[in-house]
Amino acid sequence: MRPLLPLLLCLLVSCASVVAESDADPEVDFGAFRTYVLAEAPADAPGLGWYSELRGAELERGLAAAVEERGLRPASAEEADLLLSFQLHGHPRSEVRATGSGWVLSGAYAGPGCSPWAHPGSWYGAGWYGPVGYGPTWITTDVYATPYTVGTLALEARLPAARPGDAPKLVWRGWASARFNGGDVVETCEELVKAVARELPKMGAGDPGHSSTGGSR
Repeated sequence: MRPLLPLLLCLLVSCASVVAESDADPEVDFGAFRTYVLAEAPADAPGLGWYSELRGAELERGLAAAVEERGLRPASAEEADLLLSFQLHGHPRSEVRATGSGWVLSGAYAGPGCSPWAHPGSWYGAGWYGPVGYGPTWITTDVYATPYTVGTLALEARLPAARPGDAPKLVWRGWASARFNGGDVVETCEELVKAVARELPKMGAGDPGHSSTGGSR
């Protein structure tokens, strides 16, 4: 028995690179903002077992540096033009791969456990097994599913409450996602910070005596 027209089918559900997006309030003049305050790192990151207080502090420092590169300077919560906060979440994903697909000649037999492309430890999740009748028959022998995690870093910018009791108004939100691979957690976190920072609008170019709404500070 020999395969005819072999085909390698790879179904990849992965993030080979960082993907970033953002939303902004079109009525806000971000160039008028001069100062910011960044909330402390969250206590946990759902879906990411490696997250710790130390890792959160590293993200906090990285985001602060990135924000300042965009033209803002740190201030107290009472004096800041923008209130910033971030979250990190993990999302389980799977990379699915099927190998050994192809046509077999008539008269062959491919029963359970005797696939012509069987590999130790593989599991059969696709294809058809059993006596092969006369004529070519399509079979798929091995399907592998490899779990991994996609992490998403989200950064939000809000205006301070206009009056006591009001909620701070969300004016910008950016997020970046990337696949975490084993031991490269630090590098991936750094890439997420850079990607989110690139989404930030340029700030700090406006009249320092006025806010984004045109009123005096």
